[in-house]
Amino acid sequence: MIPTTPALRGLHRAQVKLALQVLAEVAEDGAAADRALARQVRGNRKLGAKDRRWLAALVYGVLRQVCQLRARAGDEPAAWLSALLVDDYAAEAEQLRRFGLPEPPPPMAATTATARNWPPWLNEAAEAHFSAARCDAIAEAMAGQAGVDLRVNRLRCTPEQALQALRPEGVAVDRVPDATLALRLSQRQPLQQTAAWRQGWIEPQDVGSQWICALVEARPGEQIADWCAGAGGKALALAADQDDRGTILALDTDAARLSRIEARAQRLGVGSISTASLSRDGRLDPALLPEGGFDAVLVDAPCSGSGTLRRHPEQVLRAVDLDALARQQLAILEQAARAVRRGGRLVYATCSFLPQENDAVVARFLANHSAFSVVEAARILSVPPASDSDPWLRTLPDVSACDGFCALRLVRER
Repeated sequence: MIPTTPALRGLHRAQVKLALQVLAEVAEDGAAADRALARQVRGNRKLGAKDRRWLAALVYGVLRQVCQLRARAGDEPAAWLSALLVDDYAAEAEQLRRFGLPEPPPPMAATTATARNWPPWLNEAAEAHFSAARCDAIAEAMAGQAGVDLRVNRLRCTPEQALQALRPEGVAVDRVPDATLALRLSQRQPLQQTAAWRQGWIEPQDVGSQWICALVEARPGEQIADWCAGAGGKALALAADQDDRGTILALDTDAARLSRIEARAQRLGVGSISTASLSRDGRLDPALLPEGGFDAVLVDAPCSGSGTLRRHPEQVLRAVDLDALARQQLAILEQAARAVRRGGRLVYATCSFLPQENDAVVARFLANHSAFSVVEAARILSVPPASDSDPWLRTLPDVSACDGFCALRLVRER
C-alpha cells in the first residue's frame, strides 16, 4: 500500500492500473465506459467493494472533466488521471511516482467549452440556440451522476405493490411526479437480488424514456414498430402499455443488441415482441410490413447523445458531424414514415437536446411530407413534462431530473 494523503486512503497502484486500462479502452478503442468498467470488474474477481468504488471514481472522475484535462495534459489517459489526483485528491509527486503516473502540467485557464466539459462541436451547437447562462446550467446538470429510474411492470404489479416489496429489502425508492409507472432510487444500489426484480415487477428505464413511450399511446390489438430499438427498453414498455395484447416489432441494424430483448422480455412476462434486422441503410424488409401499415411507429433515431452525458460522459471524446447525423436522421424518419398506416402515429425521438437533431430534422421532413401533421405533446402528456407553448416533449436533468430527450408525435392524415 502506498502512503497517501487522507483523500487517497485506500487507493493503490493496482486500482490505478485498472483505471488506466478502462480509460485506454474508452479513449483509444471507443468503448463505452460502463461496459469497459464492467469487463474489468468481471475479469478481476478479487476486487472488493472499496476497490470497485475507487475504480469507478477514477474513471468517471476523469471523464466528467476530460475536455479540460485533455486541453491541459494532452491525449494520454495517464496524464489525465495524474492531473485528476493532483487537483481533486491533493496527490503529491512521490505518490504519483509510486502509482506509476507522470507529474501533470500546471493548471491552465479553462475556456468556456472546457469549463463545461463540452467539445467544440457541442459548445458551438448549443450556443447557437441557448443563452450562455442556459448552457452553463445544462452543463452543470450533465456533470452530475445520473440517477436510477425504474419502470413498474404493469403486467405484474402496481407501483404501490412494487414500493411495498422494495422498501423492506432496504431499497430507498419513491414515486416520480407526473410519471404514472416510474420509481426513482434515492441512491444507487444493486437490485438483481430483490424479489421485485426476480419476479419481473421492475425494469430500469429513465423517466424521460418512459414519457416518450407514453407519447406513442400504445393500445391493445395494435401493430407497432419500434424503429432503432436497440436492446428493447422502449419496446418492452410499449408491450406493457398494450397489456401484452398486440404486436410489437423491434427493429435495428445491430442484431447483437436486438438479441438482448428475449431474456428481458421473459423476465417481465412479455410475449408480444418479435425482432428483425433493418438493412444497413435502415430499410425494412417489405415482407414484414402489415397490410395498410403499422398503427404506430416509434423512431428512436441515432444521435449525438448530448442528452445522456451524465450516463455516458465518454461521448465528449467522440468526433460528431451534426450535419451528417441530421441527414441520417431524416433518412431514417422518411423510411419509418412509409410504414405508417393512414391515421397512424409516428413518434420521432432522440437523446439529444440540440435543435439541429430534432426541430430542424422534423421541419425538413414536414416540408416534403404534407400527409403528416404535428400533435402537441400536451394533448397526450400532463403539464409538466409537456408544455402548453411547445408541441415537443423536451427533458433535461436540471429541469426534469432525467436525461435529455426530445420527442414529437406526428399523425398521418392521408
